[in-house]
Order: sequence, then structure tokens, then C-alpha cells
Amino acid sequence: MEHILFSVRCQFLTPTFLREQMKNCDVLRKVPACREYLAKIFKDLTLHKRPIVKERNPNTTRMIFVAGGFYRQSLDILEAYNVDDKTWTSLPNLRIPRSGLGAAFLKGVFYAVGGRNNSLGTTYDSDWVDRYNALTEQWRPCAPMSVPRHRVGVAVMDELMYAVGGSAGFDPEIDRWFLVQPMQAKRLGVGVVVVNRLLYAIGGFDGIERLASVECYHPENNEWNFVPSMSCGRSGAGVAAINQYIYVVGGFDGSRQLSLVERYDTENQVWDQVAPIKIARSALSLTSLDGKLYAIGGFDGTNFLTIVEVYNPKTNLWEEGTPLSSGRSGHASAVIYQPSCVASFMDCFEKENSNRETNFDNFPAHDNSTNNSSNESSNRNGEANNNSQGQFQSSYNSAGCRNCKITNQSPENDVNNVEEDLKTHFKRRHKCCLLKFLKSYSQNEKFKKLSDHTLFTSFTLNDLMLYLDKQRDFGEDDMGSCWILQPYLKFQNCSVFILYTIKVGTLILRAKARKGALGHMIIS
Repeated sequence: MEHILFSVRCQFLTPTFLREQMKNCDVLRKVPACREYLAKIFKDLTLHKRPIVKERNPNTTRMIFVAGGFYRQSLDILEAYNVDDKTWTSLPNLRIPRSGLGAAFLKGVFYAVGGRNNSLGTTYDSDWVDRYNALTEQWRPCAPMSVPRHRVGVAVMDELMYAVGGSAGFDPEIDRWFLVQPMQAKRLGVGVVVVNRLLYAIGGFDGIERLASVECYHPENNEWNFVPSMSCGRSGAGVAAINQYIYVVGGFDGSRQLSLVERYDTENQVWDQVAPIKIARSALSLTSLDGKLYAIGGFDGTNFLTIVEVYNPKTNLWEEGTPLSSGRSGHASAVIYQPSCVASFMDCFEKENSNRETNFDNFPAHDNSTNNSSNESSNRNGEANNNSQGQFQSSYNSAGCRNCKITNQSPENDVNNVEEDLKTHFKRRHKCCLLKFLKSYSQNEKFKKLSDHTLFTSFTLNDLMLYLDKQRDFGEDDMGSCWILQPYLKFQNCSVFILYTIKVGTLILRAKARKGALGHMIIS
């Protein structure tokens, strides 16, 4: 039991979850070594120590979403940057135009928070919160914040989303905001970031001057403390973290836009300067991905910028990246993962008329054209039409995949060909057509007995989960329709299933829990 638990990256679970397991789990009571192991991890988390193990990145394409912004008026644009092919793609528009909003990626969903609608004939600050499901390509409203917030800072900690400039916390499971301790200083245009379960609020404008001060929020005692200040006050700066370092890029000091880049070492509590950005600007967004920083858009005092600069901390150099399709400032960005064919937890419990259910026998047939940002690609409530599916879905009909022209092979074909075709689909990221492709082979005995399961690990199996979950005979005892899961199931006759193949993890366990097959879960 111990060696299985030690293979799970428990350092990335929340302290609340660990506390509940140590208190209520019968299995842990019977194995003191496991309980002691989790107790040590719990202590390190509450002391905000940096985890020794590295967090595993999902084996899916990561993208940068950029939402809203301002160019002569507030914008309703949503764009996605694919870091693999370095291209921007337009996605369904925001439900209302807004600038000065915040954004976050939480539990598989992209959130747009607050902002100001500064359009022709109307100007108001918004308390709206909307979530975007990249699988269904639809926007849905969430519970609004307690007050409207413009130039708000947003970050995620312990599976809660914080809106700073107030401050408030949002629990996506219950769709509710709750107030936490307010900061010691008022801050407009504040930069917000989380490092080692500590929330940092950096700079901003208090109505009188631009601030150099930095506050740190401790969730255990619900209080803010000041930490060392920056070298100069600024608002509208881009803020992001890599490892233990917080980077503050650009901003406005009250008289001019800045190119200054400062870095804060959270472990040694000292600031230093690194290479400045090439174009001084404020109201930009800053995002970290794969150990690099992406400084996106902004305002240079005269122009709204399309420029994207990429910083490599190993070389201390900024390089020019792929520019935005149009200039803007006051937008928000966040890193998301290209979705698998699994609806989010909340989406599973939407109303029946929400059209969330995926019919695997009737995938939408559409061409391979990319999305555009015109009103034709999405209606005003943010729902995508049939021509806006190209970013994340592909068509696989009786003739095969329209994207890569792989034909619908016969199940009697050689297993090696099946495997090669699957690999081709995976490399080209035609993940939705994989489901239909696999369905045609699901009754093939030779395919069931494939010995090389590393292929399926590369899919993370999340792509297959919803299809498997739809099968009527997906039960606790009958594993016939669950052939793809069998190599990863341990202790099949017990009430506890331990899946220590990390990429399988949570969603498969949730699916079986909904079917009543699990009493307890230990989730990687």
C-alpha cells in the first residue's frame, strides 16, 4: 500500500482534501505509514514550502486564451494562442464586451471575471462572471461577484478563484462567491499571482498614487501581510510566476509607461532587475508557460499594441513572438489545456435543455476551416454555431477523418496498423475523431489484447472516458466494456480503487463513482 501511495503526487492536492482523508479514510487508519506520509505533506503545504517533486503537465496541447480588452471601446474578443504551431485562433465572443477584466483557468474551464463595458452609448463596471467550456465552445454565466470590479486581479489557489481588489473567493463546485479578509491598501490595476499557496497582490493605484508595496495573503489565517516593496510604484503591470520567482513587467508609474522588469524571489524575499521588455507599455497581460513569459499587447502611451514578447529566464532575453490579430490593452489571459472529450464537473449537472450531452453517433460534420471573430461565428449569448468548431473538434464519418484523410479501417485489419493509425491521430491532435475511431475497434479481440499500453497512456485516457461512461453496461462487476481501463485498475474487488497512472486519474474515478462503484477514492 505504501509504495503505491508514494507514487501519487499528493503534494499537489489541497490541504483541505488531505485533512479530510486523514480524518475519515478507513484505509489510512489501518496503514500508519501512509497516514504519516500524508501528514508530512500536509505540514509542508501549510508551511508553504515549494514541492520537491515537479508537477506533471497534462499530455495535451496548452494554449493561451486572451479575452476582452480595449481599442477605442471595450472588446468582446476571445482568442487562443497555440504554442506548438505559434498561431492565433478566434473563438466565440464574450457575452458582453469588457476591458479591465480578470481571467483564470480552473477545473478545466476558462473564467472571465468583472471588467468594464465601455461601449458606444454605455459605460458601466461589471460584476459578471462567465465561464467558457472549450469542449462545447459555449459561454455560461456564473454567480456574479458581490460588487462590480474593474481592473480586477484574479488568481487560483487551492481550487478556489480569488478576485483581488476587494477581495473575494469563488468556489466553482457550489457556484458561490464569499468574502475574505480585505487588503490593507486599496489597489486598482493590481497584479495578482500565487506561489506556494500564497497569494500576492502587487502594485496598483490607490486613487492618489501608484503603489510599490506588495501584500501577501495567507489562507490558513485569512490575513494579509506586507512583504518587500518593488523599486518603483506602478499600476497596470503584467505579473506572473516561474518557480519561486514573481516577475513584474512594464506598467504605468503616473507619468509614463515602463519597460522595467523586476523579479521577486519568494524564498529569499529580495527583488532584483532582469532584462527590460523592448516596448514600454502598460495594461498588458503576462502569462507563464513552459518556463517562459509571454507579455501580450498593452498600451505604449500612443498606440494599442499587437506585439507579443517572450522572455527566457535562462538566457535573460526577450524575443518577439507571434503578434495578436489586433491591438488592445486591458485584456486578460490565462493558460488552458486543449480539452479532452470530457465535460467539466459542473457541466455534468446542467439543465437538460443545455445541450451539453455529446452524441458520439452524431458528431457535427463541418469543414476544416478555422474560426473567425465575426458575428457569424457566434451569437450574442456566446454559443458557437456549426462553423466555429474547428479549433478543438474534427470530423470522423464513415469515410474517415476529414482532417488527415485516415480512412475507416476494418476491425479485421492488423493490430499494428490500428496502433499506427491511432498514433497518427494523436500526433495530429484529432482527439474527437479518436473516439469514433476507437469505437469501431472496441469489439475487436486482437485490439483488446494489445500489449503496448503506453499508447493509451499518451492519450491520458480522458479522451476515452466519456465514451466509456456512456456505455450502458459500465458497471462495478461487469468490466467487459471497460477493456481500456483494465491495465490500470488495482484491487478490483475492493471498495477502494487506486489508479497511480497519474494521467488517468480523477475523471475516470468520478465516472465510476457516479455509477455507484466506489465507496472511497484515492486520486492521483
